[in-house]
Amino acid sequence: MKIFLELVNINQVDDETFHLSQPHLIEQILCDLNLDGENVQEKETPSPMSRALGAHKLSPAFDGHFHHRSVLGKLNYLEKCSRP
Repeated sequence: MKIFLELVNINQVDDETFHLSQPHLIEQILCDLNLDGENVQEKETPSPMSRALGAHKLSPAFDGHFHHRSVLGKLNYLEKCSRP
């Protein structure tokens, strides 16, 4: 299990504007979800609103390679701590 650093990159754009980011945490979340490298499939966005989402017939069953609560906690931390 990897531990992410609790750092926020802060860049001053001008006298009144700052840009806050946490690219290391975003990379960690993508790695946890196995969405890094060649595992990513691009889709047209936005998708049609009238289409019902469901599992693809040829998709393998979820293998439990990540913990949902851990990923949601990291996403929540990212959202809360990247804001002043």
